[in-house]
Amino acid sequence: MPRTVLPIRILGLLAQLLAAGALGLSAGEAGAEGEPEDAARWIRQLASPNFEARNEALEALRLIGEPARPALAAALLDDDPQIAHGASLVLKELNRAEIVVELRDPEGRPKPALAVHLTLVAQDEEGRTQGGRRCFEGMTDAQGVARFDELDPERFYVSVRANVPGCLPVYRYSPKHQLERGENRFTLQARRGNALAGRLLDRDGKPLAGAKVVLGHEKHLQFRKFGEERFKSILLSQPSVQTDAGGRFAFEGLLDGAYFVSVCRDEAFVYTSDTIPAQGDLKADAGDLRTGLDAQPAPPATPPPPPRLERRRGSPVLAGNTPFESNAPFARHLESRLMLVVTGADGFIGSNLVADLLAAGAGPVAAVDAYGAKPARYVDELKVAEKLERDELPKWLDRQGSKVRGVFHLGACSDTTATDRPFMLRNNVEYSQTLFRWCAQAGVPFVYASSAATYGDGAAGFDDEADPKALKPLNLYGESKQLFDLWALEQRAAPPRWAGLKYFNVYGPREAHKGRMASVALHAFRQLRAEGEVKLFESHREGIPHGGQKRDFVFVADAVAATRFFLETPASAGAPNGLYNVGTGAARSFADLARAVFAALGLEPRIRYIPMPGDLREKYQYFTQAATRKLRRAGFARPFASLETGVAAYVRQLAEAEALSS
Repeated sequence: MPRTVLPIRILGLLAQLLAAGALGLSAGEAGAEGEPEDAARWIRQLASPNFEARNEALEALRLIGEPARPALAAALLDDDPQIAHGASLVLKELNRAEIVVELRDPEGRPKPALAVHLTLVAQDEEGRTQGGRRCFEGMTDAQGVARFDELDPERFYVSVRANVPGCLPVYRYSPKHQLERGENRFTLQARRGNALAGRLLDRDGKPLAGAKVVLGHEKHLQFRKFGEERFKSILLSQPSVQTDAGGRFAFEGLLDGAYFVSVCRDEAFVYTSDTIPAQGDLKADAGDLRTGLDAQPAPPATPPPPPRLERRRGSPVLAGNTPFESNAPFARHLESRLMLVVTGADGFIGSNLVADLLAAGAGPVAAVDAYGAKPARYVDELKVAEKLERDELPKWLDRQGSKVRGVFHLGACSDTTATDRPFMLRNNVEYSQTLFRWCAQAGVPFVYASSAATYGDGAAGFDDEADPKALKPLNLYGESKQLFDLWALEQRAAPPRWAGLKYFNVYGPREAHKGRMASVALHAFRQLRAEGEVKLFESHREGIPHGGQKRDFVFVADAVAATRFFLETPASAGAPNGLYNVGTGAARSFADLARAVFAALGLEPRIRYIPMPGDLREKYQYFTQAATRKLRRAGFARPFASLETGVAAYVRQLAEAEALSS
């Protein structure tokens, strides 16, 4: 036994005894309950080489809760880093605060199944802001209560708001609020607002059924001076209803003011009324409004599906965007904006995306990359509308931004062995923040490349619905991607549609320039051609055979399809803004991949195992497998190519290119 181990274990035992004493637990009492023994067993399982077993232990310790605290405190000093890390995660959750929001109607009755929005801004003792704002969306339960847990017990500026049908928006502000460990309770009680109702008639005086009626405030009329397109874009983000069989419509929960109604057909406004006052808690009657329109059959009205509840960060929440922000302007961007911007356009996934967009006639593309003095690798073969240097893009957007209808940000330094931290922060974090902010201000959709490297060794799983703050990347590249992910999730001002895509192990055409960082599929093909065999790394982990290291291998055509899907699909309850895995959901071994390369060429496998380089050994992922539930719920239904199918297609392309160059 190493000489340093014994003192650490003694310290751990002392910490356990002290923690148990602090809780007033004698050895007999602890044994009677049985939970400390369970906690010790689960803590030992945190050292398992199997990440699923470690996750099972973490969940069990969370369920035990407070009785596990003494054992967890001792485990912080354990000489096994996996045990110490797992214990710190659970203790951090036990130390968190919780905000409980009670939502009530004007009569004081609880309001279930309604969205509640919470904003927290960390502050110091003088009320100065300490970091960005964090936003959460929750839903009230049957008792009208929404819970937001796993919060840090700090001093915050707290803002809570909700919408109750027929009532004014409900707000509660609490500056310099000290969140305490445990429960912090807020009560919101709604009050009734004004209502506006009326009936639409066609040119013959008959009820205009099934018409889309949009409500505007008189202040919106000022935007007409900026042109009809600007006026239209403002109205498309306002509340709308559909007239019933009698042509009737109604809006509730209005502030005092003058309003007008417009009829929208095929995203065009074909009728706008005069302004109608609504004030004093009264129901304003617009009367019969003769529109001069021809009646047309309306599609049958279908009620929207009920909001989907999911578990996020330990709380029941409403999946989707903030419920108070409309996604209607998204359609406007697809119609009126022409240019698609792709950064990293001369890279692997970026160049494949550009080629796919152009082949599909998806619009002109501005191809952005750090071309520098070197010739472009792939972009010069593609008919892009503009070719921009990476550093030119921000100024170009300021000049030409009105032409942009979407930004794919795939440009980054993807070297997993990089050690220049200032460069990685400038390149992978600050530059991404600049583009995100521009898209938020311009109302342009933004899809960017995150990475499966954010999951680190997989100890916390590969689930895109888990708390991203619990992830521990193994290298600087993964850390830079993680930093931007967390920053984006905290932004209140965001693009109407944004998604960070965690690509797993993508392989396919146009990756030859990546050198050492290219896929094993390409290396295997080249080795086979040059030496008649394929070299794979030996395993340096007990229980995993040589070549048994596993990855979620994704053919690049599937990665491109998922990338396009998120820009072309507006944010919704089923497809909310946020982080998404892009993977097949099936882990395959490197030996399987090598055998697929041999099979594609009709050869018998010849695999030789070699030692792993020292600079990789301690930072090597032995297993990755994407959780794909969130991706599929969002509506991406395309099946992923199997490893054998994707490798066969890739090898055919490599062989054809080889034949042409010989």
